[in-house]
Amino acid sequence: MIGCLHRIEKETLAAVASRCGNAVSLETDLLDFLEKQCCFFSIVIDSEESVYLAVDHLGSFPLFFSVDRISGTIVVSDDAPSCSKSKMIDDLGLLEYQCTYVTYGGRTLWEDVREVNEGTYVRIDKKIGSVEERRYWEFKRAFPSSSASLDQVEDVVRPVFRDVIRFLDGRTAVIPITSGLDSRTIAACLKAADYERVLTFSIGARDSEDVMIGKRVASNLGFPWEHVEITGEMWRERFASDRYREALRYSILGGRINHILMAFALDILKGRGALPDDAVFLPGHAGSIMGGELKCSPVFKRAISKARLVANSCLVECRIDLPSGVRRNRLESVIADLIDLPEGGYSYKDCAAAADTIHTIGYINKFIVNDVRNYEFANYEWYLPLLDRRWCDFWMNVSFEDAWRKELIRRFVNEGTAQFGLFYEKGGAPVVTLRNIVKSHAHLISAVRRIKGCICRSPARRNAYFSAYGQLEFKSVLKKNRYAMELPNAKVMDDSLAVVLEDGLLQT
Repeated sequence: MIGCLHRIEKETLAAVASRCGNAVSLETDLLDFLEKQCCFFSIVIDSEESVYLAVDHLGSFPLFFSVDRISGTIVVSDDAPSCSKSKMIDDLGLLEYQCTYVTYGGRTLWEDVREVNEGTYVRIDKKIGSVEERRYWEFKRAFPSSSASLDQVEDVVRPVFRDVIRFLDGRTAVIPITSGLDSRTIAACLKAADYERVLTFSIGARDSEDVMIGKRVASNLGFPWEHVEITGEMWRERFASDRYREALRYSILGGRINHILMAFALDILKGRGALPDDAVFLPGHAGSIMGGELKCSPVFKRAISKARLVANSCLVECRIDLPSGVRRNRLESVIADLIDLPEGGYSYKDCAAAADTIHTIGYINKFIVNDVRNYEFANYEWYLPLLDRRWCDFWMNVSFEDAWRKELIRRFVNEGTAQFGLFYEKGGAPVVTLRNIVKSHAHLISAVRRIKGCICRSPARRNAYFSAYGQLEFKSVLKKNRYAMELPNAKVMDDSLAVVLEDGLLQT
């Protein structure tokens, strides 16, 4: 067992595992245990007849496994390459990774390795090698008609941050703070709970919005603040370093990348002695949970067909490459399997909910959450308050109006921080509405391909990346990934594949 379980939960799990001799009792007790957990973990139980593998609702501590039915060998690890015997690449997993920088449905980059899906547990029969998966929780966005009150938000905040403080146990909470609402929410909730051992830091140019607003939020709340400025020259040195290669190898896991920028920032902070030994990182990873990513999903004037929704969602999730032909059809089939729309008719809000659910189980769970690998790489613990399961249960079931542009959480945080002279008024990003006027998927893809290409090649967007990361590195990335919306991640994806191929951990 690894993870952020508290002492009582560990003792309960130990009691469950002690019943390994009774398969029925063990499985019943394990399911009951998993359904009650709200934090972050992965579990392996080796019983006489079966091996049980379980991960939390996010899959934040990933587990991988392979089963060789001929030899009867079962390999389980938190490192996907270690489970692979053939080292051969999975073609569909590679396609997903190169287009979206994550893999779906338990696939990995290795053809003989599977990942335990978030919110599930797996039972592997030792005698016949059969694999059974059972889901105990799932991400599914829904938009009820009634709005929630601020008192209801407080009812969620109180127990979640009570457990955060219990986990901290007097240690220093370190918050990467930006101009956004997520990190401000964590800082404000710790302030309201009178937790004093808090350190904050911001990354970026001294005159950037993230740095200036992050500093002001920390100052007004009375928390110490550090600044990490990273120049293009520093990035060039980083890209050529062994440390960068090691960080890539650590974070790629079964097929995902993360914000490698954070690993760089942590090295800088550690180098100047700014991080205490007892630091526990509380990043504001909330993504779409409170509604912030709805602007990334297609917003429809009215309900559209499932086929059109699949095509639109595929376009949104493909941040590095927009496939065409057979490759596009394969990727759309993956997306189609993830879409769950009500039978007998559905509304435009159902379409938005389905698209946001796909965005959450892919981009949020496997990319945003994977950022915690940076803290582990630097030998620190972490906790994700805004992805606690109780938090997810609440925010995935608020009204569209409460979720859109994080309206409800914005009101809650503004009310709590007004006494400190803080007010969050930053609006959501401009919304691009993909109207239901395109007559074929090919036309839609062609149109959005041109839009993405123009955005990517616009001087303002391109130069923003080059000034921060160095021109030479990204000219080649831009040339190779012509339609990439996120150039830094395109480079990290390319580099991560190069690392595992060069190390002989993956074969084509």
